[in-house]
Amino acid sequence: MPQVARHLTLRELERRYKKAKDPVEKTRFQAVYHAAKGLSAKEIARITLQTPRWVHATVRRYNLLGPKPCGMGGTPTPEPGPSSPRRRP
Repeated sequence: MPQVARHLTLRELERRYKKAKDPVEKTRFQAVYHAAKGLSAKEIARITLQTPRWVHATVRRYNLLGPKPCGMGGTPTPEPGPSSPRRRP
């Protein structure tokens, strides 16, 4: 089972998982929440429809960076800007 840093309480992880509007953020908080409850990476992967490797990477990112960065409640990824006009040869 992946070990989870105590950035947030179990109750707060559950709240963020259930309130998240962004599906990526919701799945990440769901994975961290279940890891904090003691489920194995394999069990979490089944619940989130991800792989155990993804679960470990998500928990590792949460442990290192906390809940805000990397799509866990931080700033959204900016949309790509308009493409520059093509130049004629």
